[in-house]
Amino acid sequence: MTDVLQANIQIAQNEADLTFVFNPVTALLHFEYDDGQELEGSRFAVWVVKGDAAPVSFGVIPVQRHGALRLNGAQSRSLRAGVMLAVSQAVETPEFLGMAPLMKRSDF
Repeated sequence: MTDVLQANIQIAQNEADLTFVFNPVTALLHFEYDDGQELEGSRFAVWVVKGDAAPVSFGVIPVQRHGALRLNGAQSRSLRAGVMLAVSQAVETPEFLGMAPLMKRSDF
């Protein structure tokens, strides 16, 4: 059985919640954005943070209610429980708006 993983990121800047759900079978990283207020900018950069290693960009998602990011094989294999997901507005430099660990959905 393959575990579906989830991360719930709270963005304090605008009292928003950004939920990511990763299904390894489909290689899709689904997201749902529940905004408290409007954010400047029209996209989030998604980052994976593992320990002391430099953050790795996983791409850019639009600031919208829901959608999905298709991951390549290497990206899919790197996601596991305990890995941190983070978001920023800047694509080049990760100044994180929020961060949360991926957890098995059964742990929520």
